[in-house]
Amino acid sequence: MEGSGRSAFRLQVIGPWRLDHEGTEIPLRSQKARLLIAYLALERSRSHARPTVCALLWPEADEPRAQASLRQCLTTVRDALGPLDAKLLEITPGRIGLRRETLGVDLQDLLADLERCGAAAGMAAAAADLPALLAEFETLGEPARTWIEAERARA
Repeated sequence: MEGSGRSAFRLQVIGPWRLDHEGTEIPLRSQKARLLIAYLALERSRSHARPTVCALLWPEADEPRAQASLRQCLTTVRDALGPLDAKLLEITPGRIGLRRETLGVDLQDLLADLERCGAAAGMAAAAADLPALLAEFETLGEPARTWIEAERARA
């Protein structure tokens, strides 16, 4: 695919979630941490306000508890990335994002390849894969499910 050889990090969101760095898998067991990475990678904005992320991942929690959960989630991601965290994450006191120039995403690569080829038949085939897009996160409830459905519709 188009971005496969250019990005140090690769994120797979079609089918089972997977994050690699230069071909080596980065294990991330927390489902919310995996959803956080997917959200940051797929949303149009480069960085996101912490309250927005908290509302997606911990909608039932009050703000202080959600912020504490987000800090713990970010610690989990940073621990998994180890010394690579600064190469992928952009974190400020108010916002969270990814360094997209270092990240390739299978969905974005697939859509770019199909668009470049003008392959209507390929688009139909890709649409058949959309139920697998972010499927493992559907059990997290609302509003995660609503965001997933919006991503499928956008793709």
